[in-house]
Amino acid sequence: MISYEPKLQKLKNTGSDALAIKNITDIQTKFSVIGIIINKLPIRRFIKMIESRRQVHAVLTFTVRDSQFDWINCSYWGSLANVSSVASNYFIGDCVMLSGVRARQKVKGTYEDICMVDSPIGFHLTMNDSSGSIVHLDFPDKTYTAGLKSALIKPSQQHTPLQEIVQRTFSKNEVTALRNNASSYNFFAAVAEIRAPKSLMVSRRIKITDVSSKCDVATVTVLHGLNQMEDKEVIRKCELFVFDETCNRFPVILWNEDWIQLATTTFIPYVTILSFVDCPVKFDQYQRGVVASPNARTVMIVAPECEETNQLSHYIRHSCNRPSGSTQLPCEIQNSAEYLFTQPMPTSYRKLPTELQTVPLSSIHHIVTIQELKTGRDKKGYGIVFALISKIDLDKSDPLQVISVQCNNCQRRMEACDPPGDFNIPAPGKPLFKEFEENFVMCNTTECPIAKQRFLISDTQHAQAEFHILVNLSDHTGTHTRCLLAGNVAQNLLGVTVPQFIAMDIKEKAELKWRLCLHRFKVYFWTEQASFNNPNPLVYIISCEKPSAFEVMTSFKNL
Repeated sequence: MISYEPKLQKLKNTGSDALAIKNITDIQTKFSVIGIIINKLPIRRFIKMIESRRQVHAVLTFTVRDSQFDWINCSYWGSLANVSSVASNYFIGDCVMLSGVRARQKVKGTYEDICMVDSPIGFHLTMNDSSGSIVHLDFPDKTYTAGLKSALIKPSQQHTPLQEIVQRTFSKNEVTALRNNASSYNFFAAVAEIRAPKSLMVSRRIKITDVSSKCDVATVTVLHGLNQMEDKEVIRKCELFVFDETCNRFPVILWNEDWIQLATTTFIPYVTILSFVDCPVKFDQYQRGVVASPNARTVMIVAPECEETNQLSHYIRHSCNRPSGSTQLPCEIQNSAEYLFTQPMPTSYRKLPTELQTVPLSSIHHIVTIQELKTGRDKKGYGIVFALISKIDLDKSDPLQVISVQCNNCQRRMEACDPPGDFNIPAPGKPLFKEFEENFVMCNTTECPIAKQRFLISDTQHAQAEFHILVNLSDHTGTHTRCLLAGNVAQNLLGVTVPQFIAMDIKEKAELKWRLCLHRFKVYFWTEQASFNNPNPLVYIISCEKPSAFEVMTSFKNL
């Protein structure tokens, strides 16, 4: 940890009458403050009427810091030209000297208290373009200023893991009407992806203040009309994806132009670590996931210095799937051919791990409805739903639409193909299987030793076939269309094996379909929790059995 107090005196001595932030009171007038800008908000415009003349003024709000424990908000008032000039010349991370500032007491419930960065100082600084000034200060000790930029605003113990934030947000927003309410969190996260900023046209109403009594009603009406016409502004938004040890993808939407500029120019994917302080997080109904959207009270500390960020940095280097030394964005990596061959081959194709299938059914008691599954309110894990199978397409002409065939070598899915040209040519010792004449598969994985070779589905030495059926489950609250009935669970429910099913004709498959369709079942399942990058997760059916009338009645009473 950097020692700040001895060097703080150096920082104060650089200016003739600079005052430490912790020593500010409302008694001093027109004093100077030296510090690092750690946050800056967009300028706010308003119209001021002076002797029937319309003048556009503005205010710029920013936060300066001069020690590890002290920072304060400051508002710079003046004409739109002067304020815009200051806003375009001073950025987050600059060391500045503020001259001619005044301190005023913060009042609870005011704009300064609600819409600005939370400060340990009970005052707010104000200055204007006529009596105050802002200048850059080239402080000679760069190590000290760099340490001041990376010092935490909130202790590391007050930072929450991303997975816990996601779980809290889902559990808090059980009621649909409350989903727009955001809660503020502190969290550490590493940058995974920076997407290109997008421009939006918005309308803002400019506030009119100090309307002179000499202005008649007609003049004021015209001014209001002009305001509506001129109040068009182009803003930018930037999607930033971050992660930590508990969550591999967490979206952050930036609206602050300074943070967007900093993100697109200095943030390095899988290198830059951030500390978010007082960042609103909510469930976004449109994106079907939890989203963070920093506002005026949010502070982002780049490369914070603490044990937790060191552990996260170690995780990135040694445990993350990111290729070492790469600076490409994830979308660029996935599109490059050379990266595709560095990824491990999957062990299964949309298949539930064996350890999740072997859990005793007697230990699963969590009963949910289809609506809770669809809206993402249910957490990751096991559950029970009493529902009808409203759609199960067994009577398709192509059996590979309900059967998944995996390669025994690389475990990737095999695709249907035409039979070999000499398949029907008789030869000594060569058997003919006319019932499987059109059911050949091929592995298209380039790295696989048996790639581009044709095999029968029944060839268990090279191919593994099992049921893989997407079904619809429906109850009184709705229908879920992403439910997977596969493997032994499907075979037990259908009562036939894969070879027996392939040998059936269309009529027999239709009879089998209607023995199950529109019948109620007690479905045991496992599912992932809905997230930003997976808003509609697959429901894996691990057991499907006929329920008793008592179970159905009891389940409805408990919902």
